[in-house]
Amino acid sequence: KHCNTILLMILCHRFKQLSSSKNVQNLNFCKSNKSFSTKSNRTMELPKACCQVPPVENNYSPKGQEIQLEGRLAYLAGPSKSKKGIVFITDIFGLHPNAKQVADLFGESGHRVIVPDFLNGGWKGEMGDRQKLNDYITNEGSWEKASQLLQQSSEFLVKEGVESIGTVGFCWGAKIAVTALSKFPGVFTSAALIHPSRIVAEDFESLEKPVLFLPSKDEPDMLPFFEIMKKKSVGDKCFHQRFDDMHHGWCGARGKFDDEHNRNRTREAIQIASDFLSQNSK
Repeated sequence: KHCNTILLMILCHRFKQLSSSKNVQNLNFCKSNKSFSTKSNRTMELPKACCQVPPVENNYSPKGQEIQLEGRLAYLAGPSKSKKGIVFITDIFGLHPNAKQVADLFGESGHRVIVPDFLNGGWKGEMGDRQKLNDYITNEGSWEKASQLLQQSSEFLVKEGVESIGTVGFCWGAKIAVTALSKFPGVFTSAALIHPSRIVAEDFESLEKPVLFLPSKDEPDMLPFFEIMKKKSVGDKCFHQRFDDMHHGWCGARGKFDDEHNRNRTREAIQIASDFLSQNSK
């Protein structure tokens, strides 16, 4: 308990220091419908499916519970006494039943998982309008807002007794997951990026934490990012596997979990991510 109290104090100080730092990159979305703004013009486009394909319906009965996290809804799953934690940044549809089902899968692997409602209810608009979707994420998914939820989530997990925290990011959430890893290196240990979007080479050039890449057939080649990480001291801890038989969002709100193949491939991806995060816990 004494160690966790000290860790919590360090977390609070570190988040306040870095959230206000001029060195923290502005992660607002571009108006050009391309990607997050970065120092470079090299960007990764949002997959077409992300703007056009709606979420599926799912009558899943969650095993975890919904909680209030400083006034924002969050879903909590997994064993309450676990020392391994995950902050899960979902796709654009927020706390969709599929997201809760995936959180429960991570929980079955022994992780304490918190899924904050980063996008304040998730995208409810019509599909097909990239500009409106970008504007929505620019507002609700800004780094300023996301960093606050990351802080609150990590503090919550530490108070519960968690000693090591990794991040998981789906779609746009991959950008937040890997940025959190870079900006708060003393807080998060590793990042699992599943059917990711918005990430660019600069996200990995100065990163010294392990990263997992699990793209689908709809995302661009992630091997250049993986090659950057392989050259680092943590290179042997990083992993890449492309799911060329699956679509963008197959583990998220677009996942057809009533389809055996989709369900099995989702379980495979979550198991890979769970093992990766466990192996890279403190």
